[in-house]
Amino acid sequence: MKKQEGQSTIEFLLTFMFALAFLFLFINISVNYSAGYLVHYATFMASRTYLTADTSTINGGDQTAKEEALKTLKRFRVAAVGVPVDGVKNCCSTTVDGFYINSAFTSSINAPLFVGAVSVFKKPLSYFRAIAGDTEIRYVSESFLGKEPVRHECWNRTCQAINLAVTGTIGNCATDDTADITVFDNGC
Repeated sequence: MKKQEGQSTIEFLLTFMFALAFLFLFINISVNYSAGYLVHYATFMASRTYLTADTSTINGGDQTAKEEALKTLKRFRVAAVGVPVDGVKNCCSTTVDGFYINSAFTSSINAPLFVGAVSVFKKPLSYFRAIAGDTEIRYVSESFLGKEPVRHECWNRTCQAINLAVTGTIGNCATDDTADITVFDNGC
């Protein structure tokens, strides 16, 4: 029988490496979950900001609301976990990273069904290639709360309804707030 000196050292090193890799895997998973929770909460708050922002004039659309939602998202420092916050993209794609707003004021036939905010980002499954290779996880955080029309949209709808009732056609509505019209509030 040959000498077996050092066998326990080799066994310890192999077992220790496996245990350490397992520990780092769970640490990485917990960091990914924490990043997901942060982005989800930030998306929720950005969606609420988009929901409540209004310019209080009939000249504004929802662009101001989108800008305020982006500011809210940036306050949470989500760029540190991989969410690109270079601007607000219209509608959504779950295959391209970024921050999206599903706008309530899209006249397209492909208009989104729900109104709110979407954040898409990806992170590696593990920082060690030996464990998970180059596998990445794509996170999609959605917050659809709905949005009441801004004053401009209400004014435009009311103007078109009055034109339709009076002239029989929708006609053009001026986009300034010089006209003083009082109508029954139908909730727009």
